[in-house]
Amino acid sequence: HIWITLDDYENGNLMILLAYIILGHPEWKGGEIKIFAIYPEKEIAKQKENLQNMISAGRLAISPNNVVFISRNEQASTKAIINEKSKDADLTLIGFHGKAVMHDKEEVFGGYDALGNILFVHTEKVKAIS
Repeated sequence: HIWITLDDYENGNLMILLAYIILGHPEWKGGEIKIFAIYPEKEIAKQKENLQNMISAGRLAISPNNVVFISRNEQASTKAIINEKSKDADLTLIGFHGKAVMHDKEEVFGGYDALGNILFVHTEKVKAIS
């Protein structure tokens, strides 16, 4: 499972690229990439359109059928949603910002107790897949 949020949008292409590389390994044969895009309720329509445009333009190398959009209300915790939806995933890719680590330290990586294997991904700028 790949998680894309408004806060770590830049990491999306890199996470997808890493997922394809991992699926190329024989032990992951038959695996499936699923993207969960989670946005605040007021942003969901706009961000859904942006992601769908990127997919149709080929800038995100993924089938639209493998993308699930989740609207997060103000009371819901992003970490709680990820824990619930990805608790059975073999591998979960989660993006983060370097500034968040400088500010919140190890708390950025905590709170994912329901998940199995997690790969945290960070990039300084958007990676283009061509």
